[in-house]
Amino acid sequence: MGGDFLRFIDVNCMIGEWGFGNLYFKTAEQLIDKMDMLGIDKALVFDSKSWLCDIETGNKAIVQSVKHYDRLLPVITLTPLIEQEFGSKGKLLDFMKKNNIKAVRLFPFDQNYTLYLWNVKKLFQMLNEIKISVLIECREMRGTINPWFNQIYEIAKEFPNVPIILLTIGYRSLRILYELFEECMNIFIDTSTFITYHGLEEVVKLYGSERILFGTRMPFIEGGVSVGRIIYADISQEDKDNIAQRNIIRLMENCTLNNITTEGEV
Repeated sequence: MGGDFLRFIDVNCMIGEWGFGNLYFKTAEQLIDKMDMLGIDKALVFDSKSWLCDIETGNKAIVQSVKHYDRLLPVITLTPLIEQEFGSKGKLLDFMKKNNIKAVRLFPFDQNYTLYLWNVKKLFQMLNEIKISVLIECREMRGTINPWFNQIYEIAKEFPNVPIILLTIGYRSLRILYELFEECMNIFIDTSTFITYHGLEEVVKLYGSERILFGTRMPFIEGGVSVGRIIYADISQEDKDNIAQRNIIRLMENCTLNNITTEGEV
């Protein structure tokens, strides 16, 4: 379905158990099969347990689940409590470096913390040092548009080396999103629920294609919808390729995690 002219890297994907109903895949092998069907080359993937159950168990599960699949890139979940939940900054960085983590994920609403600087400053200081991408669920349907985006703005300004990728952005966010793009060069969005009529075309026209990353939100949403939205968008081939893969490749290449010395190497 994806064709030979575009290679896709999905930045918004999950595997693992789901206790609230049936999803159409839950294992790494099943995800690979779905990616083959859709023409998706690689995917950044987290495990559902790190979101809904136990963060440490989920983070360990994802690195184990994908270790035999070079097309699946593990994403771990973090919280502001670096020392309390991850042992120490050094231990956390050691785990990330050992498992070649290229992005991390935050669930502030579901895991009961805020994105105010007083709550997440230590976490983002660490992330800013290694320039690693942070995936954040916006969840605007929960009525959190104003405070949520204000917190994201403050973080983006304070920590400009952290690429902040806003997931599940919808049509209701545009009047806020455009100002964020103008103010913060480290703000990005994924395409999973960005379904505004000609929204992709307008963002590309106003701000360039470098601020948009391909994402599906599989297995909650059929991935073919996101693939088709890029293939048939009224933008140039170069812009499509930026969204499909180049932008996330550039962000991952800018990560400096492998350049630091961790506790395990001392």
